[in-house]
Amino acid sequence: MNTLQNLLLLSLLAFCAPALAAKNPPPPLKSIQNNNLKHISHPVYAPEQTPETRPQIAPLSGRDAAAIVDPWFSGEAEDAYHVAEAGAVTQEPDNIEAAPEMLPRLGVEGEASSMQESAYGPVEGYAAKRSATATKTDTPVIETPQSISVTSRKDMDIRNVRDTGDAVAYSSGILGGTAGEKNLFGGSSIKIRGHGGRGSNTTGASGNLHLDGLRVPADGYQNSNLDPWLFERIEVLKGPASVLFGQTHPGGIINQISKRPHDGMYNQIRFGSGNFDKASVMFDLGAELNDAWQLRIVGLGLDGETQQIYGERERYLIAPSLRWTNGATDMILLMHYQHDDINAGFYNHAPRAAVFGNPNGRIPLSFRAGDPSWDLWDTEIRSIGYLFSHQFNDGLTFRQNLRYTYRSLKARRSWHNSPLDSSQRILARFNLKDRNNNHDVTVDNQLQWKLTTGSV
Repeated sequence: MNTLQNLLLLSLLAFCAPALAAKNPPPPLKSIQNNNLKHISHPVYAPEQTPETRPQIAPLSGRDAAAIVDPWFSGEAEDAYHVAEAGAVTQEPDNIEAAPEMLPRLGVEGEASSMQESAYGPVEGYAAKRSATATKTDTPVIETPQSISVTSRKDMDIRNVRDTGDAVAYSSGILGGTAGEKNLFGGSSIKIRGHGGRGSNTTGASGNLHLDGLRVPADGYQNSNLDPWLFERIEVLKGPASVLFGQTHPGGIINQISKRPHDGMYNQIRFGSGNFDKASVMFDLGAELNDAWQLRIVGLGLDGETQQIYGERERYLIAPSLRWTNGATDMILLMHYQHDDINAGFYNHAPRAAVFGNPNGRIPLSFRAGDPSWDLWDTEIRSIGYLFSHQFNDGLTFRQNLRYTYRSLKARRSWHNSPLDSSQRILARFNLKDRNNNHDVTVDNQLQWKLTTGSV
């Protein structure tokens, strides 16, 4: 019964509450003295008051500050009261807007790159914007209607590539390095769209390599296995290119761009070490002699062992270049010398029976099928050439690239052409010896004429 009475009483109070509130309005605004309040801005008003009926608060004297307390504040005010430091409370009119706060001026400065990318020079970053491989003209890559992949010097340095096959390994349509350790002795056995790489049966020499737009000689054992430290960039042109480059594979070509003098050169010396007691030093030094002459010298020295037991290898190279220009005429003289001395054999493979299913066990990874007292691979490459261009006017330019290359090879190696004997222990071998000397001259003449047409 008591519960029912309480429910009826609560319902009655809820029904009569609005009427009681209308007869008994809330108390007026109060002023509270507080000596600690300064610079307080707060909108206050009683719910039933309007701007016309609100009381005007007169300024207060003394150091006391007054704060307006509104226990019924529940919305945004149409005007506001400001408590000043001296304690004066004033009402701000509705039509006065607060002055915008002025922030101090912030200056952002950046240093623009002084290097204008050229199709023959270094790439700024990883992605090249220009290339001259597809058209033999300095053309933006985005305007070239043929597939081109460019590996920059920065990319090669970060991945520490060992040869051209390593450099282009991440380009689409490329298969390189199929000759394994034999790449030390020759080219990189690179295939483009399934073509090239005939060196898988010899030393990895590929017939699709070019240097500065000129074909690199390669014929079986004799080849030009240039170190990638010589190159500023390596470009892969995919698809037939015989119209511009002559006899070549239909899958495409690889164009290696030599380091050459240019504006904004910097000097660097690098030291390296690796497996099999490898140690190397590389340098790239450049200088602007005056407004017309620029000099650059690139070099490398490498010494170490190979995976084969008692195998050793050495490589030394030097490549100076000199540039002269007067604006209209540009002449670059390029030279390089590279020497490789390897005491190992590239026919260093064993029959399958010596590795799998042999009752005598597996052979070690350091197995050597040759003879340290006989094996020898000594190559020498010398070249000298120039890159010449003359601009007659804004539209007509003549270019001539020429290179003379001398290659020598002294090689001795042991090889086997028969399986293991009945005991699965003895491997029959025979010896081979080579001595080659080659002289090559390559020249490329170009005449470029620029013209402007209307809408096509």
